[in-house]
Amino acid sequence: MRFSSERSARNTFVAEQIDRAGELRVQPEQLLALQLDVDAVELLLSVDLNIATQNHSALYLLNCTSAPEPGESRWYLGRVPIDQSGELRWRHYFARIVETVDRALDLPADYVWSDLRLAGASLAPIEAGFAAFARGLQFWHSRHRFCAVCGSASVVSHAGHRRVCVNPSCRAEHFPRTDAAIIVAVEFEGAILLGRQASWPPNRYSTLAGFVEPGESLEDAVRREVFEESGVRVANADYHSSQPWPFPASLMLGFSATAASSDLQIGPELEDARWFSLGEFEAALVQGSLKVPSSVSVSFRLIENWYEKTSGRDFSAFLAAVKAKNKPA
Repeated sequence: MRFSSERSARNTFVAEQIDRAGELRVQPEQLLALQLDVDAVELLLSVDLNIATQNHSALYLLNCTSAPEPGESRWYLGRVPIDQSGELRWRHYFARIVETVDRALDLPADYVWSDLRLAGASLAPIEAGFAAFARGLQFWHSRHRFCAVCGSASVVSHAGHRRVCVNPSCRAEHFPRTDAAIIVAVEFEGAILLGRQASWPPNRYSTLAGFVEPGESLEDAVRREVFEESGVRVANADYHSSQPWPFPASLMLGFSATAASSDLQIGPELEDARWFSLGEFEAALVQGSLKVPSSVSVSFRLIENWYEKTSGRDFSAFLAAVKAKNKPA
């Protein structure tokens, strides 16, 4: 693909169709009326950040027929266009934060509470996008109940998109934040650099990643993080794509990079790091000594990009063939 926007559109939790309609956040009366619209729906998010789904494969989207219970919240997420009998209409999406997940809800018997990290790959792109949006907001609210300026309590404002200090002499406004993090597929003479943390499942390797520090460009962050984790010096880096990653609150900025040499000196953050040539990479996947990240992550896309560029073959087809070959008889 030619443009980074096209590459980003393939990443899980990216939903370009969402119109966030920020102007509606300051119109409480209109938002209240929109909740009664027949096309308005709400997704359910628990206080422990799980999402109500139908067998982990689709969101339960309910009509906003009742007001939130005491202690619950309903936030406005945005809208998407729908075509009904030739008439263009908007479907408005809200997030309802449920304090007690086991209380009686008007839900079918097969609903379950899903970890979005696991369910994300099964959701339709628009549903995954709204779910990531809601989860990111919920995490931010859970960590910002008090004013960072004066320490007083803060309250939700702007349909869930701000918090305002209740101290009359302060009244500071606080906005949702996300943490910028780079993630990079480093290459040297056709080989890819992958590392693993000790806490990961056995044989799981991924591209290297880390948070951007204050006063640092993205390219500087790539060079610093790769060197700190592996001792590898990055010569050049190019932006690939981005992905919201609300686990808990990151924006992943994907890069492809080339190394100045293959010298390795593994840092304290990694248990292991190694170079995989194309042949070594394929053999390790077949043998089961290497497992790549889930397809919901931009890391998977970066590895896919390297594999397809290097081999000229489809990565998903190769993984399917490996899975079929290793399937128990």
